[in-house]
Amino acid sequence: MKKICFLCIFLLASLVFSQQLDISNNSFESGDFQEWVCYGHWDITEDKDDVYSGKYAAVIDVSKGPSNIGQWESNAVFQDIGHMESREFVVRAYVKTESLAGAKAFLRVEALNEKGNIIKSWDSEKISGSAKYKEMSVSDRAPRNTVKLRVLGYIINEEKNPSGMAFFDEFLSKQIQI
Repeated sequence: MKKICFLCIFLLASLVFSQQLDISNNSFESGDFQEWVCYGHWDITEDKDDVYSGKYAAVIDVSKGPSNIGQWESNAVFQDIGHMESREFVVRAYVKTESLAGAKAFLRVEALNEKGNIIKSWDSEKISGSAKYKEMSVSDRAPRNTVKLRVLGYIINEEKNPSGMAFFDEFLSKQIQI
């Protein structure tokens, strides 16, 4: 009877398997953008009022970025992580805005194929104005031919000459095998 119970528990545990995917420097605790790629005028802040957890967070003042003028221009900080096709995933980050006008901040996840082409993308809800840190998440099943996910802290200009800041902290991702 004990062997049967053990076997049942082992089989159930094997059916649902969750693996944390590596987002390096996920809270910017190296004090820099090591492992991240930035597009726009990104910085690291250690002002405790602007950090969700730990000592550092990523921040962008959209009025200083190279894409601050055009409508529908974007700023992003991103990192690629390995992921298998047809596997479910959950990605989350904490996002805060301060007087963000004419732009929206959000979490974006893109599924990339072997050639680095975007197969599919997902966006969390978008925020602007002045908002305290909010957990943003995206979850789904990666499409066929996915070899990695691109995880982005993303800001898109909805008007010309946006202003204000957006903060990103504590990115986390999981791959779920069922």
